[in-house]
Amino acid sequence: DAWSKVNDQCPEDHKPDLSIEVLGPATSSTINRVYVAKQRLIYVSCMLLHQTKMIIDPSWKDSELGDENRIDINTLGRFNGVSSNIAELDSSLKQIDGTSFREKSKNFRNLHQHRIPLNIEVGLSPFVSRIDDGKRKISYGFGGQEPLAIKDILPLLHEQHGLCVSAFHQFWKSLSE
Repeated sequence: DAWSKVNDQCPEDHKPDLSIEVLGPATSSTINRVYVAKQRLIYVSCMLLHQTKMIIDPSWKDSELGDENRIDINTLGRFNGVSSNIAELDSSLKQIDGTSFREKSKNFRNLHQHRIPLNIEVGLSPFVSRIDDGKRKISYGFGGQEPLAIKDILPLLHEQHGLCVSAFHQFWKSLSE
């Protein structure tokens, strides 16, 4: 919220500099951290539940976890019955970085990692888009998309923070059992 206030009070002739040098990098990093937080919570949850399952089920072997570099939300399903709140943990993790967030943030994280993302506060991007109609016809569009506005992103990030806290509480319940 502080940066939103700074942006609102910034003289117009300084806004491009503020956006490019401060707001853009900080916002990009913060939007990307939503996905990172989700993946880390999934990883630590799976590792905790895997270790717990090895203790309570002597037939469960360490190798049954599989490649730890491929742990994802689906891996969590292997641990049904290990903790009484697996369903709640799974549900809370799936809400983080969900479809709604990706749509409202205009798929920023994916574009930032794999293509060219929208700008933050100033500028138009991308200028050329490849359009596949799904019927083997490819065309190209020219134009630009408006930048993401801090005032629009902040409520989304607050919501994602709350979802991360909720998922952490579910993780903590599993840890406490």
